[in-house]
Amino acid sequence: MTKKEKDFLIALGTQEKQFDALYRKAALAYGLSDCSMWVLYFLSLYGDLTQQEMTGLMMFPKQTINSAIGALQKKGYVSLTAVKESCGRKRVSLTDEGKAIADQTVVKMMNAEAKALKTLGYEKTEQFIALYKEFYDALSDSIGGVLK
Repeated sequence: MTKKEKDFLIALGTQEKQFDALYRKAALAYGLSDCSMWVLYFLSLYGDLTQQEMTGLMMFPKQTINSAIGALQKKGYVSLTAVKESCGRKRVSLTDEGKAIADQTVVKMMNAEAKALKTLGYEKTEQFIALYKEFYDALSDSIGGVLK
């Protein structure tokens, strides 16, 4: 590995951890676990989701998401409804109280994110997303080759 490659990996890793720390700090400020905050975030963004859908979107383990949903349900922030024609699958929805909490927490984050996007500009944001996806795809292929 070259020095330049190491420098790039350090920069990428540092930026990833800075993003993680920023959102972890927000969750802590809102009195939520990381996963509970992300459940509220994704329900606010997408609307009702199943636990399986959340697992695919959030990249947390199924049990971690299940625990977060259980904690949010106990607080009255989410409700569960059985999905017809499925084997025990349930749809997770924000309650009115959950929508109010989401408005006080994750919706504020979304608005801050939208402001940051406007600051960066939509063209640069599109380029960033495209490059990030291209890097992810290349990395996924490379790691896939190592894991075989």
